[in-house]
Amino acid sequence: MFVPTDKVGLFPVHMEIEDNDGSPQVRFEFQKFTDTGVPGLGSTFAGAFNFFSSDVTGISTSNGSQQLDAGILESSDFPIPGQEPDANLRTFSEAEPTSALEVQSVKLFLGGFLMGTWSVQFETPIHVFNLDGRWAKV
Repeated sequence: MFVPTDKVGLFPVHMEIEDNDGSPQVRFEFQKFTDTGVPGLGSTFAGAFNFFSSDVTGISTSNGSQQLDAGILESSDFPIPGQEPDANLRTFSEAEPTSALEVQSVKLFLGGFLMGTWSVQFETPIHVFNLDGRWAKV
């Protein structure tokens, strides 16, 4: 079913701390939207990707399953790879907050290249994090 949206680009939409066959992991789901090229129709869903990290101690929140609302701050023109074993997802701030925040600036690096920067609103406050992991298209 086609559902137009005003978003164009890659966006984090969900975070889950989950059990993966007895090993805990953090998963961030991203969705990509592309412009339809039709005036008034906005954009359409163009694919889903996951960032996985086994560093569950690197992320601290009271809610391990959260819907995310994100706005793009910066986006690269690099094509989005289907897989990348060298991935990093991190928060950043001019002044490191000492307490959990609902809104964090988040950067995604794939293969050492910055893919995007978002202002992400979490459902429950989250502490700053710096997670190494892998990237895969769903």
